[in-house]
Formats: sequence, C-alpha cells, structure tokens
Amino acid sequence: MRIIGSTIQNIEESKKGLLSRIGKTFIKENSLSIKRRDKMAYDFNSINADVYSMLASSLGVSTTTAIGILAVIGIWSLVWKGLALWKSARKTHKIWFIVLLIVNTIGILEILYIFIFSKLGKRNKKNTTVKKK
Repeated sequence: MRIIGSTIQNIEESKKGLLSRIGKTFIKENSLSIKRRDKMAYDFNSINADVYSMLASSLGVSTTTAIGILAVIGIWSLVWKGLALWKSARKTHKIWFIVLLIVNTIGILEILYIFIFSKLGKRNKKNTTVKKK
C-alpha cells in the first residue's frame, strides 16, 4: 500500500513539475513572441518615420510639413480624378475612364481631359454632321 501511495505521490509531483515547466515555457515563448511582434511593429513604424523624414529632408521642411504636403497633394489628386471620371462616364468615354482610373498623374491628366480632350469629341461631331436638303 505504501509503495502504491508513494508511486501515486511521485506521479502527482512529476505532473506538477511537468505542468509548471510547460507553463513556464509557454509563458516564455509567448513573451518572446510579444516582444518580436512589438519589435516588428516598432520597425515598421520606424520605416514609415524614416520615409517621411527622408522626404522632409529632401524638401527642406519638417516632417509634419511633409506629411501635410502629401495630404494636400492627395486631396488635390482625388478631387480632379473624381471630376474627370465623372465627366468621362457621363460622356461614355470608356477608354478615357479606364486610363484616368489607372494612371495617377497628381491631377495633370485629369485637368487636361476635363478642359481639352473631352471637348475634342464635340468639335469632331460638329464637323461630320451632314446637312439635309
């Protein structure tokens, strides 16, 4: 009876020791993965900060000003792209719609389309109409 009792006690102690080692290993691995994840997030953020700081230094302005300039350019481009896409869709210019959708020229191609290329079709239609007698 004593042998069985001591064996059961040894098994219980072994289970506790094993569970505690597994728990410590699990905690250690989780803390390492959290540290790796935090380090990766830090690296990603530092890469973004480096890009903005490189842009700012190339423009000769502060990082905040560079981000503001990029925001203004983005809004400018978005407004002109929206107007040009709307106009090309209304005039059923499918090829222009696709080109304007894909190509990003910071609003230059969009402005040219709105004020020049969209009006070229009207001139051609006026010249090709046949008068009836």
